[in-house]
Amino acid sequence: MLLTGFPKLIIAAFLVGICLSQISSHLFIADSTSSGRVLAQVVGVRVPCYIQFYRERVLHEFRDLRPLVDNENGYLAWDTSSLMDSLNVAGSLVPEVYPGKFVELADKILAARDDRTGKPDYAGRLRRGWGSSRYSKDKKSRVVFLCHTGLIIYPLLRFAEVQHLAGRHEFDDKIRQYIRDAEDSLAEFDRDWVEEGPEGYYVSERGEPTTLGDVAEKALPVNMMAAAGRCDVLLYRLTGKKKYLEVATRLARYLKDRWKVSRVRDTETLVWSYWYAWPGRENDAEDFAHGGIDVEFIESCFEEGIVFEQKDIDRVLATFEKKILNGKYVKRYIDGSGRDMSANAGGMARWIVLSRKDGRVLDIFRSILPCEQYGSTLDYVSLAWLARGYM
Repeated sequence: MLLTGFPKLIIAAFLVGICLSQISSHLFIADSTSSGRVLAQVVGVRVPCYIQFYRERVLHEFRDLRPLVDNENGYLAWDTSSLMDSLNVAGSLVPEVYPGKFVELADKILAARDDRTGKPDYAGRLRRGWGSSRYSKDKKSRVVFLCHTGLIIYPLLRFAEVQHLAGRHEFDDKIRQYIRDAEDSLAEFDRDWVEEGPEGYYVSERGEPTTLGDVAEKALPVNMMAAAGRCDVLLYRLTGKKKYLEVATRLARYLKDRWKVSRVRDTETLVWSYWYAWPGRENDAEDFAHGGIDVEFIESCFEEGIVFEQKDIDRVLATFEKKILNGKYVKRYIDGSGRDMSANAGGMARWIVLSRKDGRVLDIFRSILPCEQYGSTLDYVSLAWLARGYM
């Protein structure tokens, strides 16, 4: 052999050098953060730019926590919750923030709940939630939405789970508070819960000044219920209370009983609706962005052995790969219809959770969301998962 006579250590170093040079040549990076420079010095290669951008964006957001707790326009529910979700995925990349600053922000969010700040809803009630006027017809009336509540409390419950699984007890008192407050906030919607046979679903309140109120006492859109359903799964894991298992199970059955299985060549895929109670549009396919919340619910139920089976996860993966992906773009709806959208669409973030079931998903995301093109503008959760792939 040509390498005969080379000391084994030199050969190994040579081969590692080739690998590192290949990795480095495919990464766009000039990390300006101090920790990035240290990492580069230790590893001997440039830091993956997903890590660079993730650190920079998170540190920027945490310079001032005040804007992060405002939900009047839905920012807390849709943006801040995404930021906090991401920290439960890759918080170790930002030790300046996680877990300390995360807990500080969580405390401020809970303190900003309407019943604690004296902000009434459209009916004059002080509710254990975070009202928003963004979706009301007059843009003034404040409504506490089930979906918003689910989105806001989910990262707090995930934090509790992450700390528990890691065997950390520093924040046990905080975690107990987060669980109590999450339970209280979800309980606000107990009166809107309906059970029919083996299924269950949430309805909107009669008189609610939104489009949902126009079809009061009908099941809410799937993604809104799924946002809360994810929390029921976590609360069952954290508390062992059967009522949360019951709600999650009934919600899962509601979805699975209605979705349709179709074939793309020899592969089974799925279609489900955005809103089964939408007058005249009951069969409109779920859109890709909101569908990511449904996928998180499906995946979390599967992990707990609730309703969904491996074949269902396979179908969801096939739906993503065969129907939604279109080269460097994604289709607007999960049945493959609608216009092509940039793969940088925020909804991509929630589908990336499928990488826990199939490692190819991260490879797909890296190919359609190259750091050189999208790194600085990616959704927090997408950045966190892509950065975590290099941890």
